[in-house]
Amino acid sequence: MRRQLMTVVAASVGMVLLAMLVPLGVLMRSYALEDRISRAALEVQATETVVSGQDKGTVSVYLERINADGASTTTVLYPDGTSVGPDPGEDARVREARREGRARIDDVDGGTQFLVPVSLGGSSTAPGLTPVVRVIVHEPALGSGIWRAWLVLLALGLVLLAGALVLADRLGRSFVRPLGGLAAY
Repeated sequence: MRRQLMTVVAASVGMVLLAMLVPLGVLMRSYALEDRISRAALEVQATETVVSGQDKGTVSVYLERINADGASTTTVLYPDGTSVGPDPGEDARVREARREGRARIDDVDGGTQFLVPVSLGGSSTAPGLTPVVRVIVHEPALGSGIWRAWLVLLALGLVLLAGALVLADRLGRSFVRPLGGLAAY
């Protein structure tokens, strides 16, 4: 009877833990990406300020500093075909953002891309004079803290399962002892 009770408890608690911990693990990965995207949005605003100063040397030094963390890659694409940053080259999305003068967010391989045209003031609203800031936010890899969080969730699940089994064993003993005593009469 004790073994059957422990089997039922193990199956029940295991299913509940699985139903809770798997979505929580997926949610943590999604949260990590959203966190990177929100930090990248702040970086875009700061980069716009630096780019509006029109000094490519300052922009280069600034981009080296913010690209060091590896969570995102920021590049400034100038309308004359030059760029500052690790990801040179324009595509149709960059040209469209420059032409329309509107920021856009797109999904790209391995993450999300922000494209923000930067008005340099005066008559620079013309697409031919507008640089575009491109920030590619990389999806968090398992080595970015996600793996550790999943291990903590797994350990928590195992501790909860072990606790439930200990309680089931104690409960089973409390049922079996009186029945054993009754059988001895």
